[in-house]
Amino acid sequence: MVKTSTIVLAGCLASVVALSGCSADKDSAATTSGKSGEKVKLRISSGAAVEEATAEQAAIKAFMDKNPNIEVAYEPIPGDDSNQKLLASVASGNAPDVFLMDSVVLPQFIDNNAVLDMGPYAKKDSTFNKDVWYENVYNIGVRGDKIYDLPRGFTPLVVYYNKEVFDKSGVPYPKEGWTWNDFLETAKKLTKAGADGKTEQYGFTADPYFYKSVPFVWQNGGDVLSKDGKTAKGFLNSPATVEAYQFYTDLVTKHKVSPTPSVKKAFGDLFFQTGKIAMNISGHWTLLGLNDTAKAGKFNINNLGIVGLPKSKENVSVMYEAGWAASASTKHPQEAYQLAKFMAESEVGQKMRIQSGLELSAVKSVSEEYAKDKPLEQAFVKEVQYARQPWGSIHPKWDPIEKEIDKAIEQIIVNNTPVQKAFDDAVPKIDKIINE
Repeated sequence: MVKTSTIVLAGCLASVVALSGCSADKDSAATTSGKSGEKVKLRISSGAAVEEATAEQAAIKAFMDKNPNIEVAYEPIPGDDSNQKLLASVASGNAPDVFLMDSVVLPQFIDNNAVLDMGPYAKKDSTFNKDVWYENVYNIGVRGDKIYDLPRGFTPLVVYYNKEVFDKSGVPYPKEGWTWNDFLETAKKLTKAGADGKTEQYGFTADPYFYKSVPFVWQNGGDVLSKDGKTAKGFLNSPATVEAYQFYTDLVTKHKVSPTPSVKKAFGDLFFQTGKIAMNISGHWTLLGLNDTAKAGKFNINNLGIVGLPKSKENVSVMYEAGWAASASTKHPQEAYQLAKFMAESEVGQKMRIQSGLELSAVKSVSEEYAKDKPLEQAFVKEVQYARQPWGSIHPKWDPIEKEIDKAIEQIIVNNTPVQKAFDDAVPKIDKIINE
């Protein structure tokens, strides 16, 4: 999951808008599309690993075959800082016509009129069908009747478990519908001490990060901000949220079924594969990594199990998405919309991408067909119905807000700060960020 500083992002985007006068409400009459018989040239970019680049290029070729009047130049953005590089291209006035962006960046682009509202083009397009995509995934890029992002791929969070560790410990595998109490009891049975009395095997890893722990809050009926995102007071420090994080952090501080961050770090990157930690909450990106270590002979993929999150009052997960957007400054908005739509819905690239293990396809038919005979993939597909969009895809100042929440969680886990105090202390800091 790529994170970009929203403070820097918002400032740079504001400068771009002031300098270029770009607007997200452009219509075809206000821009220059290709004249009759003239070839339109578009640029498209995405943060791309080798597997992604291959899939994108295949989809682009299929698009050009279908639209011979449009020429598309693909500009992959390598590395983990693709969002920052995309920002730089926007700030320099050299933004690609169409680009892939993580949903956590979208709010700043929307607020600064840097992305095209594709709603008017979709409305005039008789072939546009939002039901192609999972509804909750599609809605991430929608604001009312405005469409700023068409989803490419996504992942809900799930629980990964090491079957070999379960088998050696004589513990039954977790099943769909398990509860927080089931989860805790399972983690206790999987936590083992060595001959020296020190814990050498943990049942779970409760990492001090909001993005992995937010489902516990939502499942308990809590949240960290008001619905309108204007305050953390009465939400982050509410009884429901405090209770959820009490359960989560107690896994480390009280029940000791999870290692501290420093102990986990000492286990190394292969903590799950080597059986040091039996369960881990993560997204589809971890499955890709586990497959890679299996190919390298460092893990038996047959020992991997995946199940939905344990539930409390509600069954809720979270999802992280990336989608295709068009630049508000594109000279060819109609064609840019066509390209973004094709990249998001075409089965050509979607099938190649899901086969590489990168993510679930936002196209329902592709994900469901692919998962039919694959139990690990089925676990992800089952969780989609419970997945909510993250705060990062909604709030333009989420990055610094999340940093404050992460600091509070770390204080609880590392310094044994009471949950209520940690969140009470964080609230005014977060509200200051919101009101700046």
